Amino acid sequence: MRLVYLAAVLIWYERSMTQQKRYWYNVNTGEVEDGPQSPSIERIGPFATRDEAAHALTTYEQRNQAWDEEDEDDDW
Repeated sequence: MRLVYLAAVLIWYERSMTQQKRYWYNVNTGEVEDGPQSPSIERIGPFATRDEAAHALTTYEQRNQAWDEEDEDDDW
């Protein structure tokens, strides 16, 4: 029961601290959340627009590929 309470407090805190509208991508459901609605371990973000959040996994994959390519170029 404590975990549920703690998650609810964290979501409330995040909502109260967010001045502008932000979106999250829920990795469990694959849905975009309008503001934080699920525990932080289940979502990535925040994103400025709903479209950015909807394409979160693609964005993360592209960034990871770019970083992997940078790592391959490093000579240490």
